Amino acid sequence: MKNSFDSYLENYTTITVIMKKEIAVGEKKFVLIRKDYNDVLDISSREELGDYIKFSCSCSDDIILQQDYTIIDEDGNRSNLRVGAIVRSDIFDMMYHYEKDDLGVTYHKNYSEFKLWSPVSKEVELEIIDKDGNVLFKYLEYTHQGVWEITLVGDFEGARYRYNVRVNGSFKPVNDPYGISSNANGEYNYVVDPLKFYEFKFPRPSFSGRAVDAVIYEASIRDFTIDKSSGASNRGLYLGMAENHPINGYPTGLEYLKYLGITHLQLMPFFSFAEVDENNKDSKYNWGYNPEQYNVPSGYFASDPNDPYSRINELKELIDAAHANGIRVVMDVVYNHVYKMTEHSFGRLVPGYSFRYDDRGIETDVSGCGNDIASERLMVQQYIVDSVEFWAKEYNIDGFRFDLMGLLDIETINRCRSKARSVDSNILFYGEGWDMPSNLPVNKRANMKNYDIMPKIGFFNDRYRDILKGSPWAKTFGYALGANTKLTDVFYLFTGSTIDNYMFKNPNQTINYVECHDNYTFYDYGKIFNSSLTEKELEDYGRFALSFIILSQGIPFIHSGQEFLRTKNLVENSYNSPDSINKLDWNLRQKHLELVETVKELIQIRKKYKVFRLPSQALIKRGISLTKRTDGTVWVKLTYQNNEITCIIKNNYYKESFHSLNDHMIFNGKKIVDKQIKTLILDEPGIYLLHSEVNNSDGKF
Repeated sequence: MKNSFDSYLENYTTITVIMKKEIAVGEKKFVLIRKDYNDVLDISSREELGDYIKFSCSCSDDIILQQDYTIIDEDGNRSNLRVGAIVRSDIFDMMYHYEKDDLGVTYHKNYSEFKLWSPVSKEVELEIIDKDGNVLFKYLEYTHQGVWEITLVGDFEGARYRYNVRVNGSFKPVNDPYGISSNANGEYNYVVDPLKFYEFKFPRPSFSGRAVDAVIYEASIRDFTIDKSSGASNRGLYLGMAENHPINGYPTGLEYLKYLGITHLQLMPFFSFAEVDENNKDSKYNWGYNPEQYNVPSGYFASDPNDPYSRINELKELIDAAHANGIRVVMDVVYNHVYKMTEHSFGRLVPGYSFRYDDRGIETDVSGCGNDIASERLMVQQYIVDSVEFWAKEYNIDGFRFDLMGLLDIETINRCRSKARSVDSNILFYGEGWDMPSNLPVNKRANMKNYDIMPKIGFFNDRYRDILKGSPWAKTFGYALGANTKLTDVFYLFTGSTIDNYMFKNPNQTINYVECHDNYTFYDYGKIFNSSLTEKELEDYGRFALSFIILSQGIPFIHSGQEFLRTKNLVENSYNSPDSINKLDWNLRQKHLELVETVKELIQIRKKYKVFRLPSQALIKRGISLTKRTDGTVWVKLTYQNNEITCIIKNNYYKESFHSLNDHMIFNGKKIVDKQIKTLILDEPGIYLLHSEVNNSDGKF
């Protein structure tokens, strides 16, 4: 039936009718036609909206959402009653909150159960194609709390399937939001047998659970090995990242990261995402922040994206290889938006429910990606929590980095952390805590302004980045590129951004970084905003920035290739740039081996001396003091147990001499020196360490 006008169910007794002025003439009468009887609607208001008239009406009985209704006026004009704002009401959430963990497909050798949540569907059809190409169409039965289900007898392992749902008048195909595998580009999901999954051979690497003991390294699976210089045979794939082909005697792949000493590898999105062609991987590039299927590994990194087990098992093999090298894996998750709202399963199964809308009923776009996920709604929150638990359990994920976390609500993040840590108590949780101007109440937003009620969550410290590297928005260059900076800021950042409520409550909340996948690399930033710098000066400043990151209180974060001055050819936002821009050029590692060795030594020093990773503001206050300042050079004394280390922080080339020193210099910014120092001459940027050690034990907490 072609609609003559539009009608929407706003709540269980209120209907909005919107029609053009030319048919909204005279005394209007609307009748709600239902299966068993008709109901004359009571028109409570009439409002002009440009060329349209909006009528607010009420009906005398509750609407059953799974049934069809038609509105007809006195002239015979008709409209299918559509789902409106009712799905965003509290009563809807309460009535249709389904808490069991059996949504999706439950496979058995002799039968498979299919369950789908869609309280507003009128009909749900399962389209399933077995391994022999036989196609079946079966209607699901509505049961309760929004759940439709069907049980198919027989062995359907390896069959691909999708749903066709009739919502708001027409059938549309939709993926299973709880699906765990798919063919290339997500056309169909698959029924898979968990007994055919790769079995982990190695346990999760041991970790203290104190976030400040982590050293995080961010990498893209494709970027890491796509260049020939990586030596990998499976370039750009899950399997390629797990390979090791030594170059000039130096390890590659995960063994290189083990050699470097990092504890956590943060992988950029590897769930199924849009804007790439999984059948033709070189045709388009994308970082992956376009979610399509949250619980399905991306086929972009799989050797065979049309094999339902390839993406699952190869990802598991990569994670297992990381664990074998003593490295924990952090998953970059993007629950704040989807790629295309109207085509995503969230938008088709329950239109208007999973996303945020303003007071006019228009979808918000605070994410800048066309939509904002309404994490505060019960079944959206349930989905996100279930998804995090799934990755922690099924893939042994050791941490979660939340993209645009400030768009989500605090309760959802805390529930995710609680659920994940029930799987492994040492899982890390952190994210982008920017203050996003969503329509959530300010005290419910998971941003860094609410750090005091999110004490166990880490936040990317953009003030740290802006002061050290420079602000990408103000286009200034920072302290780590030789600029003059308030010494109090230097002190606050180096001591964990917690003193005097500078940023956070405890050092476990600050992710210290100057470079990540976003914005310019440190090297490119220096080339652009301080163009007079020589290559040697860029390397010196790069060393200084890395030293500051690794030796600061808090959680150090290193972008892949930062340790050998990675460049993206001066491209700032390379989210869809080709491999030639995003690739990791391993030849740069050979060129800057001394800098790589510096980072390796710095990480070893951080791990050896607990004074660089104090877990509380109280210990930092007691153990760290500002001892001296000369010509912009900062002296910081760190004391813990029987160790005293003085950090001389210098960001310039002014020559300075210090006499009558009686300490062992353990690190001078480039290498270990083990001798008595009487006179110290500093003429390069760096963090120079003087160590007085009463005994060889650093003590334990």
